[in-house]
Amino acid sequence: MLLLLLTLWASSSSHALDRCSDAPEEGIRIICEQIQQWDKNSRTVAPTVRPLNSAHTALLESSSRVPSSFYDCMDIPCLCGYFEGLMNNGWCRLPNGQFLGKALRKEYRQMTDQERSNYHAATWKIRNDGSYGDLSRIHSNFTIAAGAHSGPAFLPWHREFIKRMEFALRKIDPTISLPYWDSTLDNNIPNPLDSILWGEELMGYPSMENTLLSGSFSHWRTDDNARYVRRCLGEQAALMNEEHIKSFMAFTNINDVLASTAARTGCPRTASWSSLEFTHGNPHVYVGGDMLVTTNSTNDPLFFLHHSFIDLLWENWRQSKQSPIERESQYPENDAACYSMSHFSNSIMQPFVHLTNADGLSNKYADLNDYLARPTCSLSNPDCKSRFLFCDISHGQPRCAARIRRGGNCTGFTNGEFPCYEGQCLRNICTETDIQTSTTLLTTSASITPTTRQTLPGTSSTVESTTLVTITSSPVTSSPTTSPMMSTTISSTLRPPTTALKACLNDNHCCQGWADYGECKNNPGYMNKHCMASCTVCRPSFDLSIECDDRATDCDVRIANIGCSTPWMFENCRQKCKMCNQTRKWQCTLMGTSTSPSVTTTTSMTRLATLTTVPSVTPSSTTTRITPITSSTISFNSTSTKIPVNLTVSTTASTRTTTTPVRTTVPQLPPTTKPTCWNYHYCCEAWAFKDYCTSKNNSAYMNHYCAPSCSTCKKGSHPPHSSNQACQDNHPTCEYWASKNECTLSSEFMFENCKLSCGKCDLLNMKARLDLCGYRNQLRDSESSAYKEFFEINPWEMIDFKLMRKLHKAKTEFTGV
Repeated sequence: MLLLLLTLWASSSSHALDRCSDAPEEGIRIICEQIQQWDKNSRTVAPTVRPLNSAHTALLESSSRVPSSFYDCMDIPCLCGYFEGLMNNGWCRLPNGQFLGKALRKEYRQMTDQERSNYHAATWKIRNDGSYGDLSRIHSNFTIAAGAHSGPAFLPWHREFIKRMEFALRKIDPTISLPYWDSTLDNNIPNPLDSILWGEELMGYPSMENTLLSGSFSHWRTDDNARYVRRCLGEQAALMNEEHIKSFMAFTNINDVLASTAARTGCPRTASWSSLEFTHGNPHVYVGGDMLVTTNSTNDPLFFLHHSFIDLLWENWRQSKQSPIERESQYPENDAACYSMSHFSNSIMQPFVHLTNADGLSNKYADLNDYLARPTCSLSNPDCKSRFLFCDISHGQPRCAARIRRGGNCTGFTNGEFPCYEGQCLRNICTETDIQTSTTLLTTSASITPTTRQTLPGTSSTVESTTLVTITSSPVTSSPTTSPMMSTTISSTLRPPTTALKACLNDNHCCQGWADYGECKNNPGYMNKHCMASCTVCRPSFDLSIECDDRATDCDVRIANIGCSTPWMFENCRQKCKMCNQTRKWQCTLMGTSTSPSVTTTTSMTRLATLTTVPSVTPSSTTTRITPITSSTISFNSTSTKIPVNLTVSTTASTRTTTTPVRTTVPQLPPTTKPTCWNYHYCCEAWAFKDYCTSKNNSAYMNHYCAPSCSTCKKGSHPPHSSNQACQDNHPTCEYWASKNECTLSSEFMFENCKLSCGKCDLLNMKARLDLCGYRNQLRDSESSAYKEFFEINPWEMIDFKLMRKLHKAKTEFTGV
């Protein structure tokens, strides 16, 4: 009987996984696979189920419990007490005289500049005091939050989760509300990568190594402080679109909304691909990096803005399709074939022990926050109420879209729109111009506030019930957001905004050298985005020839938060960072002399050694073997310990471990017309030899960081002009890097690409490489002597690694994994 049950379980599990291959979109397929894996793991966690007559009874019981912290509050009076305020006639008055009301969640770009700045500051504050990390880690472990994914509790669980993040922010600054990110706005332009959302003023654009080193959360570190957050924008999938939302809003059955996304054989219902748990995965996959993997996604602050939007969509459905009573009572029937018991309506919403999953349906959440409607526009009112958005009237019905960064693609807007942020569309590229169009500005505070208005106690002035206001002798108003005045005629209304131009800056101190070398013309994809001042994409307000100046206006703030050790700071805060004793060209060429080389030589473009972070390598088990990052080890192995890249060697008797420095770095190479395709780790060849290039768990990492070994270099790029079969350096600066101790500081990259300078020519021998990477390299007694000799080849002889891989596939005697 037990064998039969195990067989049925295995069959149902396989059936669930097989369904993912039928997903209509890449992003949905990838998130589907993660949902199935989470379900598999969460079913090993024993849930706590309340033996109550109904979910509604559970709601009444849990709501009457005394909160253990402000996170447990479900109304303003509760928060008021924790915020040291006093309730009077239904209002909460805080010690500073402000009144605490509901939060109003706006689209991130529709916040006023002050609101956005306050949100950024508070988020940094809770990051630094540990509150952000404490909340983030809740989401990263299926043993803690089994019902967070893979079933009907997905939406209620995340509603409670982001409520707690908002409370943490409001504890720092009660005026703050958690914004939402409507990713359809970025999908409404030719290339979402060009959205101003990824600009320096907002969320920032990742570096060439996919590290977040710009924007309002520049140098944001992961919860364990091991590295900076990563984004791989646009490498996979696409963002959400209006069709996703229309399909979801068309649902009429609660089983489609609170969907059984990991249903197994025997479940009477199959989740639609339009279910929010599926479609919400598209932005996760599109942003990539940390956002891609369920257990890492909260490392990126963008996670909470994205899930705030998902919560808005769910609330819109509830408001349009359910009565108030139905909103609190309709939940799918408990069925273990459809989802784990952690998703049952009367199961505890772990780790929020005072709640059941059914409590996540409570209308009380609506007493804590409201949502400002999604940005819209029309021919009669083409105002999207944000300088970061514009009204697109060239693609069917008018719709709001993200403005495009300078250097971005602005093709297709043919009806007089101005899609470019602080610039104009010339030859289908957003470029700053000298043309200044006078416009009348319109305050929009009335259009971005809720309709309900209440009178404050003791005053005749009226304010929005969802805002926090200070009582003064005059009526209280907030600073209005300004946007161009729009009339009903297209020809006279779609003018560029006249907001003050944001500083025209380079992102790297080597930009001018690259520009002098001709890279603006030869490599516009990189240069027009990251070297805008040097490539004249915009007009800088400073003299590019001055070496000792501060080109940024917020250097003091940046130094306090991130220090002076980044290329951006080298370029834009030289005076305050005390770098005036060296020229930019000296720093970029590393010549060790104050005399800059001629920009017509190749030296200025090839001898660059700025250190940047690359992914650390996580072991797939508790053994000492080094393996590439896998989706399973990152997402679902809660027991394995993440380590910085360690050089480990396994022996039959004992384990010897040699540890490199904590930081995992590579020398960064300048942009080139034909980008080089690099192996970023000395174990790449060993991993490729072990067939990790095609393994389901490791292929994503391998194809990105070990592309030459996997023969997956992107079109237009090339591997280093060298051979893995010869003891040589792959880069002309290797000798200099080695003299600066980079063989130790950046061993992962240097051992692979600077073998001669680092004295690592023994790695030409695959046996030595496998040893260094921690694999047991004993050969079976039955192996042929020729195969043994092949492994023990002289390290100075030329080795055909591809031939070795073929031999490995043909002969399965090798032991290792």
